[in-house]
Amino acid sequence: MSSTLYVDSLIEKTSGNGVHIPGHVINYQKYTFSSYATSNSTNYVLIRSGTYTPKIVGSKVLIQTYGRMSVDPGTAISLHDMGISIDGGSSFIGGHEIGGAATSNYRGTAAFLGEFTSTSTNAVTIGIYMRKHAGVAAYSGNCYFGGESVLSNGSGFIVQEIAQ
Repeated sequence: MSSTLYVDSLIEKTSGNGVHIPGHVINYQKYTFSSYATSNSTNYVLIRSGTYTPKIVGSKVLIQTYGRMSVDPGTAISLHDMGISIDGGSSFIGGHEIGGAATSNYRGTAAFLGEFTSTSTNAVTIGIYMRKHAGVAAYSGNCYFGGESVLSNGSGFIVQEIAQ
């Protein structure tokens, strides 16, 4: 025997207690930045951030960055790290490394993922951080995210919250 249920609308009585189907996207938010960011620090520097408020406790929150990344030519092989943090840069939940030779600029796409499980429905600040490797002391060039000084093509990150 089969049954069919027809519904014109579902309205949740209490926020966060609606219908949640495991594996389905609950919320989607895109953060876009039109200017480039640059750093030449060996410490992680916050270059992009946005606030996200999870809809459900226990959901999986996926973060995907996008943007052009490049490094200036320096006097040695250059390496830069990027990372995603939700605790002000104390720890990272995803990251990317970019490198280039001394004689040329390196350009590529910085698309990397991070994820966390929501523990509350309180707002979370998502930060994208960048640093120069401390061991590359001879390197003097900058690292750019979202373009470079002569080209700005935008960058950002996308947040998707998935029901569990």
